[in-house]
Amino acid sequence: MLEALPKIRLFPDDFGADMEAVARRMYLEPGKLPLAVIVNRSMNRIYGITGYNVGTGTGNYRETVN
Repeated sequence: MLEALPKIRLFPDDFGADMEAVARRMYLEPGKLPLAVIVNRSMNRIYGITGYNVGTGTGNYRETVN
């Protein structure tokens, strides 16, 4: 994804105590890990996904570029 979208920035975070709140804000299951969230430059949420899912990277890429 980084090669396809050279201006993208990754911010790895364990979300700490806020993980449940972040998941709920994205309408996702709070206890299901890992949690990935895509935000725009204004830090508004665009997309979120939880759990290990086949095709997650491809799906995130499609969501980001469309």
